[in-house]
Amino acid sequence: MELTSALGKLKVRKRETAQSTEGRQLAELQPNTQIVEQYKEKKVLQWFCNGCQKPCLQIREESRCICGHRLKYHNDKGKRKCKENGCPCKGFFYIVAEGSWILRCQCKHKGVDHDPNTHACKRRNCGCTKFKSPWVCNCDCPWSMHEQQEATIMVKTFSVNNDEFKEINPWQDLKRGIDHK
Repeated sequence: MELTSALGKLKVRKRETAQSTEGRQLAELQPNTQIVEQYKEKKVLQWFCNGCQKPCLQIREESRCICGHRLKYHNDKGKRKCKENGCPCKGFFYIVAEGSWILRCQCKHKGVDHDPNTHACKRRNCGCTKFKSPWVCNCDCPWSMHEQQEATIMVKTFSVNNDEFKEINPWQDLKRGIDHK
């Protein structure tokens, strides 16, 4: 008898937890909920491979520039000049990085060791005149065959009960370690 009531309480508790963690999703799936989908154009920066003629990745606001600052700290128009105080960077120059790993030049120095405008190495006794990496992308093309470019992509958006249209899976909602409710 006690085991049955304990299992019943466990099921109720699981249901309450699911409702509290999925609150908004469950509310949107109620009867008479009207969901409208549509596509819209969005301007993005891509890291494009001239070897295979395809974009290898989308440059996000958290991506790093040769000056060491992220894309979100650069202007979003024109050459994307850095907005950080004292930074001489006149235009965003994407440097591949993953976690604590960051791309290095063939002179073995990091991007931040190079001038953000001329891309020449600033380290003493280094004859490097331009940042160039021997790194090879997942597309099997060398780093030198890639360039950043602006592109227009189509993103799926939705509206719930005639609310504003929102992008499905926007990057800021896909970051790890953040609880989205």
